Amino acid sequence: RLQGSFLRHGIDEPFSEEQIKYAAADAIAAAQLYRRQIQLAVTDGCLEHLQTVEMPWVVTNARMTWDGVRVDKNRLKDLADSCKTQVGVLEEQLSRQGLNNVNSYPQMQTFFHGLGLLDSFSKAGGGYSFDDDHLKSAENLDPSVPRIRALRKIKRLLADKLFTGELIGADGRLHPEHRQLGSESGRNSMRWPNIGGIGRALRPVVVPEPGYCIGEVDLSQIEVGIAAAVYGDADLIRMFNGQDVYVAMARKYYESTLDATAVAFDDSEFKKKYGQLRDNMKVYTLAIIYGITDFGLARQLNISRERAADEQQRFLAMFPQLAAALLEASAYGAIQGYATICSGLRRHRKAPGRPTTWETNWLKNTPVQGSACVVFKVAGNRLHQRYKHYGAKLILALHDAFIFECPVEHL
Repeated sequence: RLQGSFLRHGIDEPFSEEQIKYAAADAIAAAQLYRRQIQLAVTDGCLEHLQTVEMPWVVTNARMTWDGVRVDKNRLKDLADSCKTQVGVLEEQLSRQGLNNVNSYPQMQTFFHGLGLLDSFSKAGGGYSFDDDHLKSAENLDPSVPRIRALRKIKRLLADKLFTGELIGADGRLHPEHRQLGSESGRNSMRWPNIGGIGRALRPVVVPEPGYCIGEVDLSQIEVGIAAAVYGDADLIRMFNGQDVYVAMARKYYESTLDATAVAFDDSEFKKKYGQLRDNMKVYTLAIIYGITDFGLARQLNISRERAADEQQRFLAMFPQLAAALLEASAYGAIQGYATICSGLRRHRKAPGRPTTWETNWLKNTPVQGSACVVFKVAGNRLHQRYKHYGAKLILALHDAFIFECPVEHL
């Protein structure tokens, strides 16, 4: 009744005593809630994190939502038309090979069984998976696989409301919702639309205002550095503080098999000539940080499970302190019931007892991913304040990079 009385209230009509008490009660309740929240945050050990990281990030996040991302409607239409044409081409190619629906599990199973490739899509717990990760690792096995991936991606693009234009504001900009705690690690996520997750195909449709340009600031290899610091591995810290950490790893890992001339190569030359070796190091590193099993590693590198396990152990042998610390993190975390990140924030287990494989993995990687998230948000808060002096603004926060828009003269 009282809520309705505010909605029907006349502009010049005075408020009743009952309405005034009702409004005041809301303010009093909010003040009482704040005090209790502070006490609870202190008890949970997260007050400093909330005050120094999350609350400033509320402002940075809100500003990114408000400023939005400018898009070119003509380029958007051209891209949509191109996608529709490509869908027809890919569907015809796959149909000739005997596959009519790339989203049908039975059809995909029958199709790859016919090609003799079904085992490439096996899951660790049994059965098969045709998700993008499995398809990506099998791309080199048959021309149909990259076609399936491309067709699925294009169909996802066309299904996104970005293409309808209905989410573009009157200012010609998209204003996606930036969800501050969109993942377990505390990272942002986006929706309506998820322009940050759509990929390279849409980059040309994002355009700056006249006189402005778009740039990117990338916290390069941040999670490797965080892992080195969190787990105190001196060798990994030294490699990270050099130039390209993955090149440094490859030099050591493949030391006995590299050409003698490789010693004299700088990082860029090494990357150019031994790019695959460097990429292998990236896969091994992220496999350890994210707790990827030897089964998953075998699928990613298209090697046997036995070899993947051997390679993983050989890689860990380069960083004994990291290997020991990862085991301790999962063991102590299981006993304590939580993992802790650099700002003191904790991620708790739901129940005591022997941890599941999933829990063991996140007990190891939460200190890395969660701490990387803290560093990323603090960097974003500083950039948000710094960029004001140049008439610049952050417009997107991606996994480990910020996209900004700024006057050309200040790029």
